[in-house]
Amino acid sequence: MTNASAGSCEGKLHLFTWLDYLVIVGASLGVSAVMFFSSFHGDDEVMTLRVAARVVDALKTGDFRLTAMLLGADYHPPLRNLLPLPSIALLGPTMFAVRLPSILAWSLSCVLAGTIAVRLTSSRLIGLISGILVALTGLFQLEAMAIGHGYLTCIGLLLCRQLLIDPPRALLEKEDERAFIKTSMILYAGFLCFTTFSLYVAAIYTFYLISAIRAPIDHRRRAISRLIWLALPFVLAYLAYYAVFIGVPLYMLKQGYVDAPFGQLHQNLLRSQTAHLNIQSLIDNIKTTNYYTFPVIGPLISAIGLIGMLRRSPALFASSFLYFIIISFYMSGNTGQHFLSLTVWCFPFAAAVILRSNETLAATAPRAVIGLVAAAIGAWTFWLHMWPYSDTSYPDDVAARSFGNPLWRNNAITPIEAVGARLGNTDGLVGSAAGSAWEFYYFPNLNWARHPTLTTGANGCIQSIRSQDGRLATTVIALNSQTMCSMEHVTRETIPGSAIVIFRITG
Repeated sequence: MTNASAGSCEGKLHLFTWLDYLVIVGASLGVSAVMFFSSFHGDDEVMTLRVAARVVDALKTGDFRLTAMLLGADYHPPLRNLLPLPSIALLGPTMFAVRLPSILAWSLSCVLAGTIAVRLTSSRLIGLISGILVALTGLFQLEAMAIGHGYLTCIGLLLCRQLLIDPPRALLEKEDERAFIKTSMILYAGFLCFTTFSLYVAAIYTFYLISAIRAPIDHRRRAISRLIWLALPFVLAYLAYYAVFIGVPLYMLKQGYVDAPFGQLHQNLLRSQTAHLNIQSLIDNIKTTNYYTFPVIGPLISAIGLIGMLRRSPALFASSFLYFIIISFYMSGNTGQHFLSLTVWCFPFAAAVILRSNETLAATAPRAVIGLVAAAIGAWTFWLHMWPYSDTSYPDDVAARSFGNPLWRNNAITPIEAVGARLGNTDGLVGSAAGSAWEFYYFPNLNWARHPTLTTGANGCIQSIRSQDGRLATTVIALNSQTMCSMEHVTRETIPGSAIVIFRITG
């Protein structure tokens, strides 16, 4: 794409009015606001909240050493812990504060999905359709969680937009150099969310190198030289990142300062040990996409969107296809979240392919056909992702019959007060086998087993929870699918409407 055509594309954004932006933002916030009234599920968000809150306290006292230790010991890159800092500093360490940046990022993602579709089609209507349909999906359930995927999705859409404006080309003009720097900054931001984004870094930098090599022979040397010099600071930034977050833990392990890998070294070793050629990840990704979008439609959007990328941006297609291959056939476990980001990136391209390639549909039937699709997606989202269920009344059978896989059910509300009432008169130590939110967020003042060790039996039953000093937790919070290995001298208390049970060891 030439600079002139890029400028022409910029003009297309004027087809989107402020009312259009408000409609998409209103739809996205209206749907995702239910996340402010849900419960924490699992440990990921609670760990983000804990780390971010402790970083806020450390920064207030000027303890930069503790700040570095907190960020370095986390399993994930630091951006997920850094972006909630302002809201936590202003509003305190609450669910609202830690999720607020993710919800705002999700709203921006919906807007970007619309503006990218406008850029692709010159159609305000198709842009609105793209932005609103993304906002109506159940994707918000995951994107609005404080686990970093909402940020990655937003950054990925910024990259899509940037590559449509300025595709990789030989760096022979100042405009080309500025475009390369902007693209590199977006890539590094995505890398700071999840290091799997390095696949995009490698692919897009390769396209820049190919463009430099293919420059006219009298300009080739200059193009390669400029690419090397402009890329060097970013390459050094990537090397510095790995030196700090992988090299330092590895050095401490080799020198005997720690007994086991920690932080991102631990996470990378775990990923490398579980990675292998497989098809199960693809199956899981399809099931996850079915559940969070709409059965069949979501996976089709990903496939059609990749075709749209191939038509409009070879660099974006190549990097996205590489990403798809790795997270679907090589990585194992927890790949569905990454696939959902890819689905959102594909959405505006799929809208462009479907609506611009079918003139009859685009010209005569958008209200009827798109209205039916929007109604179906909206109904699915309301039914499975917005309506407040109890832990025990959630329609899991619907997800199973639709070949779906819920990673989190944030609208399954745990009766926190009822659990608290049961725990209020607890004597002795308390331990949790049902996530860390009970200890660190809901009931931090109970007599918890600190730095606990959970011992399980061969079939996953709970043998014991002991504190660091060896004391036994005599009250155990668990899920109703869990049991104690021995029920002798153990009572089991259930809580109506809750998936939580309480075991009390009486002897």
